[in-house]
Amino acid sequence: MPGPAIGIVYNLYKTYKCDTQHIAQEVAQWLTDRGENVHIFSNFYNSNEEFEAETQDVRLKLALVFGGDGTVLYAARLLAPHGVPMLCINAGSLGFIAETALEDLYPALERVLAGEYVIQERAMLQFEVLDENYQQRLLFHALNDAAIMRNPLSYIIDLATYVDGEYVTTYRADGLIIASATGSTAYSLSSGGPIMMPDVSGYIINPICPHALFNRAIVIPEWKETMVKILLRETSQDVLITIDGQANQPLFHRDIIKVSRSFYKTRLIKFNKNDFFHIMRQKLFLGR
Repeated sequence: MPGPAIGIVYNLYKTYKCDTQHIAQEVAQWLTDRGENVHIFSNFYNSNEEFEAETQDVRLKLALVFGGDGTVLYAARLLAPHGVPMLCINAGSLGFIAETALEDLYPALERVLAGEYVIQERAMLQFEVLDENYQQRLLFHALNDAAIMRNPLSYIIDLATYVDGEYVTTYRADGLIIASATGSTAYSLSSGGPIMMPDVSGYIINPICPHALFNRAIVIPEWKETMVKILLRETSQDVLITIDGQANQPLFHRDIIKVSRSFYKTRLIKFNKNDFFHIMRQKLFLGR
């Protein structure tokens, strides 16, 4: 049986900046020439079950991810359940999580093969969608966030929110963002939420365009459980839950979203232990 492989995940559609498929093939050849086993994931997997069914015979020691932050989020949902560390190479625009630049690719690979890196673990969130009888319909794990959102042409929605069984409030808003510490610099930040360092043990509840003079994001300790009940004025209203901006599923009147700490963690390969504020200054122009 061959030894563990280095997996390669790339964005099939990321062509405006570079040809990720061509780069993936070049890197695979470069690694093979150095005696490494390589497995390229060239399919798009719609679910973890589909991914695991097609890759059950593949053993990975680490994975290279080529794309933007969206590709990293996609790869994290597939690989985190297996504990696979990821080196994320930015082939997108911002590259906040996928921070290794393409021009630094081969020096970075040399350091990885030499073992000159650290692994940073990022907490993930678990989202369960329950019906009004508390029967589970859907289960997701997310690195960044989940957004509960109304259809733009629908009325605003009421979202009754509880933390560890204690009633918080009923948000009347366009929706609600529930973001991890990693996700605090994504959609939640754009909606006025706070920035959290990645190792902070908590998550954010942040209303989207609330119909109130005072409504601010709340930071919740990660060991506390949040329940959000969907209350619609009309049962015909369209409401979605979006996981990491990618996986979309409809929600219905009196559905409940149960938020808790995921038992999975995303493992990122890093060359510097403490680079968060450097990235903030470089990518988000902190202090300018």
